[in-house]
Amino acid sequence: MQQRLQRAFQDAGSVRDRAKLVRMAEALGLTTEQLDQFEGLLAKQLEHPLQTGPGDSPKARLEKMAESAKAFDTKFRALLSPEQTAALETLGARQAENRRVARVQRELADFISKVDVSLEQRDAVAEVLSNFAATETSKLPPGAELLMESSYLPRAVGSINDSSIESMMAMGDEAASVLDPIAAGRKIGELQRERTLARATALEGILTPAQLAQYRAVAEAQNVFNGVGGALPKP
Repeated sequence: MQQRLQRAFQDAGSVRDRAKLVRMAEALGLTTEQLDQFEGLLAKQLEHPLQTGPGDSPKARLEKMAESAKAFDTKFRALLSPEQTAALETLGARQAENRRVARVQRELADFISKVDVSLEQRDAVAEVLSNFAATETSKLPPGAELLMESSYLPRAVGSINDSSIESMMAMGDEAASVLDPIAAGRKIGELQRERTLARATALEGILTPAQLAQYRAVAEAQNVFNGVGGALPKP
């Protein structure tokens, strides 16, 4: 079966994509017939790549990508048994939780590299960051989770890292930002500034005044480096 899986996905893209698809097939217990059907779906997807126009904004492009991924997911689910569908739901939920934990850990590691905190404060900061991660993820268009690198879908259908998705959301509905990297960079920097300010506000009851000042100072220096400029508003 392992060799059959490797052959089925030999044209799916990178080695990482093939490994991801083999893992998905293993987790769901796909049959030989289902593997053949999956290959057919993937071949059709490759024959009709996603079309985006020059007038599409970054957000519109992301939404189209998400819609395409959802359409593929719907066709794939139609091939599965109820038990396999349940297994796919479990796999997706686990991947979503893993993404959340990884995101919080990355942000927490960045935070504690800038500000000295106690163990108790570190746990409280992690909880705040976890809440932000849940809120910000909920604002993504439906189907966006299928585009993320941890999804079972190969790059042929759609794969993009979390930071790129957030950047596309930050650039929003302005189509011109696609053609103006300076303006796009500034919008992304402004988003980061807003995120930092929101986190600084949420951490006021956890950090001491000196710790909060330290966090703000580093964030303000980073703003200047990214070309956003301006001090964070004081509470």
